[in-house]
Amino acid sequence: MLNLGSQMERSNLSPWPGLLLACTLVVPTLSGCASQFRERQLIPPTDPGAQTCMAQCEFNKAQCEQRQHGREEECRTHHDRLTADLNACRATPGALCPQPEICLGADLVICETRYDECVVACGGRVETRFSLTGESAP
Repeated sequence: MLNLGSQMERSNLSPWPGLLLACTLVVPTLSGCASQFRERQLIPPTDPGAQTCMAQCEFNKAQCEQRQHGREEECRTHHDRLTADLNACRATPGALCPQPEICLGADLVICETRYDECVVACGGRVETRFSLTGESAP
């Protein structure tokens, strides 16, 4: 049988080294899962005077999404051209051929974030609800 007291005297480790490892692995995993149980709802302002402000938010969101889709299209065009260049380069023995980078898709998260901020600035609000089942609240 091990004597934990004498073992702890020889080392400066906690009596629960496994607990630290478990927390290090489990907490980030659970926090990643937490977003499945959180529902964010954007509630627009009810004041009729805020409609002009909301129209501006909608316009800005549409412009942002258009820019993001345009950037993605440019990336794909550039990628296609580089892929064609790569194929020609590979036909040359001993040539160092650069690999084209992959396009990641239009990042619309920035547009959503800015829209949410705009709606709140117009008098709207964001409500967050939590669900133990991960299903949306009614």
